[in-house]
Amino acid sequence: MIYATDTKAEDVLDIPDVNYINLEYELQWKHARYYQELVEELLVVFDSGQVIDAVTQQALYQRAQRMILSVPDPKIVPAGLDMLNQVIEETGVERLHDEKLLVYVNYRDSNDAVKAHLDKLKIGCIQIYGGATDNHKRVEQFRDDPAIKVAITQPKSGGAGLNLQFCRYMMFLELPITSSDFEQCVGRIKRSGQDRKCTVWPSCAIGTIQESIRERLLNKEDLLQTVFPTRETLRKALTGRLR
Repeated sequence: MIYATDTKAEDVLDIPDVNYINLEYELQWKHARYYQELVEELLVVFDSGQVIDAVTQQALYQRAQRMILSVPDPKIVPAGLDMLNQVIEETGVERLHDEKLLVYVNYRDSNDAVKAHLDKLKIGCIQIYGGATDNHKRVEQFRDDPAIKVAITQPKSGGAGLNLQFCRYMMFLELPITSSDFEQCVGRIKRSGQDRKCTVWPSCAIGTIQESIRERLLNKEDLLQTVFPTRETLRKALTGRLR
């Protein structure tokens, strides 16, 4: 299910607006069962009496969101990768010479999983990740090599310091936890020199922590600011029912 929101980027000089399109999908039933089992495991932290401060919240959210692309059963293909296929098809990046797609994930293993998926489909891609000393060269290759259609990166490595205004399409398969990181990521393509309207797809697995995170990111809020006074409130956050 895809639907456009009315959210627009701020007017900065004459940089075109950003169109945010919410991309929602359901986990396969077995994948969803693994996720629910993880939720119950994470709720044990609350039952143990541990204080749910911002640091603990972030750790819980990271573990929950990591399950979206990293499934214990290798036979399960994460549904988020099907959404990536759909965005590639709709944007025409595989067919059109001057179109590129920037994909954000949060973890190195997720980065590797997306690359393996694209390699299997024979879609040219490049990884930009933390710890690499040649990321600027990788950006140049992404820009200049017509065979490289997709770049896969992470907020901490591709969220600041890189100029990617030659690209106008961006997709989040995993969402940054904080609004500042989200804005930094979007700022890689929404910047001086961008002369085309940009489109950003914050994808979201229904019934997971991603629903709670995305709702607040698009409102420029942080889920980490939410206080969890009860076990049920924490459960709602982890299952996307926190409003």
